[in-house]
Amino acid sequence: MGRPLTLLISLGIRVNFLDPPSWLDLLATIESMPEPVPAAVLDPNGISQVELVHRRDDAAQSIRVWRVVPKRGLPIVAKWRRGHDVARSCGQEYERLVEGHHALRAHDHCGAPGVVTHAVGDGLIVMYAADGFRLRGLVKKPDFRDGNRMQTIERIGRALAELHNSAPTLPQKFDPRFLRSQSPQIVRYLGNPELGQHFRDMSAHITTTVIDHADRISGRTISTVKVHGDLGLNNLFVSPARVTFIDFEHVSRRAAAFDVANILVRIENAAPAPREAVGDDQIVSRSDMVAFARGYGTEIFESPVWTLHMMLAVRRLLNNLCGDEIINEGERATRLAHVERMVAAF
Repeated sequence: MGRPLTLLISLGIRVNFLDPPSWLDLLATIESMPEPVPAAVLDPNGISQVELVHRRDDAAQSIRVWRVVPKRGLPIVAKWRRGHDVARSCGQEYERLVEGHHALRAHDHCGAPGVVTHAVGDGLIVMYAADGFRLRGLVKKPDFRDGNRMQTIERIGRALAELHNSAPTLPQKFDPRFLRSQSPQIVRYLGNPELGQHFRDMSAHITTTVIDHADRISGRTISTVKVHGDLGLNNLFVSPARVTFIDFEHVSRRAAAFDVANILVRIENAAPAPREAVGDDQIVSRSDMVAFARGYGTEIFESPVWTLHMMLAVRRLLNNLCGDEIINEGERATRLAHVERMVAAF
């Protein structure tokens, strides 16, 4: 399944994914997987709802994610992908899903979905659906803005503390001091004429002040924890019982502060809190940090949160410029402008 597409992509030929499968098209593949799948999922008459919850099509890959609710049993999510090196990327995602579920299954306030089955060569993973509301939708609800904001952020802080105190098993890949080791690379790319004069003028500032600040932060970060690595509004579900994390990334055990920075700034950007003081609109409000700290169990300062979020943006920018991530020119220009604004404000 999909070998001609993989061959064309490996030869550098642009492929348009015009005919991705429907849910019924995938049933035969799912039925042939090695691990058993709930019988209700395989029977079209035993399903009460099938919803396409995510789709993506570009030159790099095509992705479809379905949420399937059987008449009996637990809902599942099926993720299908096609694109460059699909077996490797699907295999890595499967490892992260299994590791996340095992690391968090004993905790009271957080968890990760269990994997039902997978077929790496076919780019398909079937897992149990996460309970609750996706955080991106939750922050837009009137009751989040009117009264549940502090309670929800405190619960997220408590769940993230449990995540960070779980024993990781996957190898380390990313460290908060990545800017130190990549500083020559940063200087080279920030000197690129495409980035604008202001970016070039700020390169020395980034590779000294920001890197030194990262060293101080990483010195206060727990060194034996599991981290999420890409904690955004789409990767977190909140239910009355627990907070569920999905889509883990490979990152260092010493990068816990990046999770804190990422989720706090994302919440602030999506649903700005009442301002306690005049400041840049990217900085997390004091009330959010106090609520998060009540759950997380430590004091969070505005400056580290702001600095770390900027460093995340710089990291993604470097990935784009180095070719580790395929993006179109319009999105590339948008990201460059975003990082430039952050650097200027810092």
